[in-house]
Amino acid sequence: MRYYDDSKLNVSEDIKAQFSHDNFSYEVNEFNGSRVNPITGKLQLSVNWKGFSTVDDTWEDLENLYTDVPVLVANYIRRLKSENHILADDLFKFISANQKS
Repeated sequence: MRYYDDSKLNVSEDIKAQFSHDNFSYEVNEFNGSRVNPITGKLQLSVNWKGFSTVDDTWEDLENLYTDVPVLVANYIRRLKSENHILADDLFKFISANQKS
């Protein structure tokens, strides 16, 4: 098996950089907001990413986040429900309908 570093493969620095970028993953630090996307109508959470400032926070679809970090999402939604957040019921319904067995 040859590695991307193998000089016999003639792999450019651009390909190495792309491979490195594609294998980089982001880790959720915390959720700090929820909304219904005004264009798609999908439920979204605002994500603060580990190692990034709040300027880099992004809105992510709830269904994608629940696939990747279901425990963090469920805990956040429970907190919103306990605070009577306006979207808490909709978020909780999503979790209930999509719970993993």
